[in-house]
Amino acid sequence: MSSRAEDRVFARAPECAFREIDGEAFIVSPKTGEAHLLNPTGSFIWSKLDGAATAGMIAEALAGEFDVGAETALADVSEFLDELGGLELVAEIGQEFNDVSY
Repeated sequence: MSSRAEDRVFARAPECAFREIDGEAFIVSPKTGEAHLLNPTGSFIWSKLDGAATAGMIAEALAGEFDVGAETALADVSEFLDELGGLELVAEIGQEFNDVSY
């Protein structure tokens, strides 16, 4: 894992279903079938998870879109990615998704 939060890069879980409706994203876990509703901030972050953008890049875009400070944006992005990682909806590039049959 990268030692600097802003250098971390994440990818969405394979086969993770999602749909965006009116700026809110619904994510369905392929492992559990549970649906997770993301608010506009979470939806914005989710839309940037292309497997190439760093958390710092996403935070910079978030700060511009939602008019928040850079430190706040990075903290929000990091917390969100850690939470989704715990749900196995994203994984940090360089780390494997848990061996789960989807």
